Amino acid sequence: MKTIDTSVMNALISACLFGISAPLAKVFLAEIEPVLMASFLYLGSGLGLLVVMVIQAVTSARSHMEAMLDKHDVPWLLGATLAGGIAAPIALMLGLKHTPAATASLLLNFEGTATVLLAAIVFREAMSPRIWTAVVLVTLAR
Repeated sequence: MKTIDTSVMNALISACLFGISAPLAKVFLAEIEPVLMASFLYLGSGLGLLVVMVIQAVTSARSHMEAMLDKHDVPWLLGATLAGGIAAPIALMLGLKHTPAATASLLLNFEGTATVLLAAIVFREAMSPRIWTAVVLVTLAR
């Protein structure tokens, strides 16, 4: 019997956790304010990553070292932190609170496609025909 590669297993677990996060958040938003809910999501994410880092430090399972930050990286890092780490989760929770679950699910599924389009159009990332095929298939699957 063929075993599943660790990276494939991690991707499947990640997809499952991402898929369940919006419906669970929608349930919790009946009792918790959106900003507080966004904070809890990122706190949970940070604690989960801390556990992974501790396990990697103990088992010496690091596969690579991260590049050092340059002073030119600081504005981009701050922008990513403010937009992706603060504004986006709060906007997501506010929208989720006021949007039907089916609509929110479709919009969240479109996130990957929108990210690829943003990378291609705004940041001029090189996109192979394979990536464009994947974007078309993911979009049609909705």
